[in-house]
Amino acid sequence: MKRFAGLAVFVLLLNCTAFAQGSSIGKDNPNSGGAKLPVIRTITGTVKFHGDELTLVDDANGKPWNIINPDVVRSYEGQHVQITGHAFVEKHMIHAHTVEVVKATTAKK
Repeated sequence: MKRFAGLAVFVLLLNCTAFAQGSSIGKDNPNSGGAKLPVIRTITGTVKFHGDELTLVDDANGKPWNIINPDVVRSYEGQHVQITGHAFVEKHMIHAHTVEVVKATTAKK
């Protein structure tokens, strides 16, 4: 009987822990200082060095996006590309997932 009670308490605690961890999915992290969770975004622009960092200069507004994982785009330096990835909009940072070379004339509208 003691084993059954101990097992029941263990399962109950395990479920409470899993519920507490999963309850913040899709919401702002309260420990992030108000920063929003990253969103998937596609940005078209030119890969350039901005100082000593690789950036994507956005066609829409000319502002540079810092690339969190520059090794993914290093071979595209100077090329016009479309990057899809997790974007931290407030910080103008993107974690690139896919990179496609696009023609400059078709991307600018």
